[in-house]
Amino acid sequence: MGVFVLPCGLSVLDSIARGGGAAPKDYSSRPELAARAVEWARDRGLPGNPDGIVTWLTEPATGWVRGSVAAGGVGLGDWSHLMSAELSSLEGGPGVEGGCEQPAPGDRVVLLCSDTPEGVAAGLLNATWLARPTLYWNAPPGGGCMGLTELDRCFALPGIASPAPDPDDPQAALVHVVRVPWLVPSTTAGFRRACAYLGAALVWAGRTLSQTRPSPRFVLHVAGGYKATLPLLCALGEYISAWHVRHGLPPVEVCCRHEDSLEAIRIPLRQANLGADCGALRAFRAPQAAEHEADPLWGFAYDEKGFTPLGEALRCLCHLLAPLPHA
Repeated sequence: MGVFVLPCGLSVLDSIARGGGAAPKDYSSRPELAARAVEWARDRGLPGNPDGIVTWLTEPATGWVRGSVAAGGVGLGDWSHLMSAELSSLEGGPGVEGGCEQPAPGDRVVLLCSDTPEGVAAGLLNATWLARPTLYWNAPPGGGCMGLTELDRCFALPGIASPAPDPDDPQAALVHVVRVPWLVPSTTAGFRRACAYLGAALVWAGRTLSQTRPSPRFVLHVAGGYKATLPLLCALGEYISAWHVRHGLPPVEVCCRHEDSLEAIRIPLRQANLGADCGALRAFRAPQAAEHEADPLWGFAYDEKGFTPLGEALRCLCHLLAPLPHA
């Protein structure tokens, strides 16, 4: 069993709006369909008010998502994986040198969405195309980090696959759509808070969803989402990988395949020193730069102003891994 984590961008909405390319040849241009998905999310107060999420695909007003093209719907079943960067990356191609294998039927897929109606709508559309039992999370589950106050409320999404999964049993769901609070990187302060939630999301995916045998694969795809989050996710992947290796699990894989690429590209990771770096983060007290000329984390995880966005994510990651043996 493997876990595949993907930051989710808006390319699926762009594909629907264009009405061509990955869509069926008889699909006429209907930009209003993409706008309707966003309008649906916004009208229900998403992402801030998750209660409306349970109506996705079940009420007549949103049945158009599964409807056929002839009936005026999006007709997701007729689209190929090229409709989004996320789906294209997941379909990276088995057996291709340097590529990343596709998820197996029992693998878990985690879609990390921005804190916007557009981001939530895009995540739901990608999940709908995957057609697997799906849960929606209002925040990364089991955060427990310093300063993370969003409730990790969970909702099953009926209509995507049958039967709908039990929210009390996350392992029963094969797809998880996870909203990342504050992930609207318009300010450094907001982005710093969002990064802590990203750290919590990766730890949760690596621990909760990977607790099966044989040893699971943890694959991070970085084809979509906000560009500012992609190098950060790769850095976090290095620390999750170090934790995996210490526990006899395979190292984290990082892959990327864009819509027009022939195969997925595997991105190499360095071997992070999880114990030493977590210790340095816990001991940091924002001294002057001159005192840290030889500190490898200076300017990376913290500086004279305090913790960087990556530092906040690493603090959360270290905090969650601390109770575990050999963290």
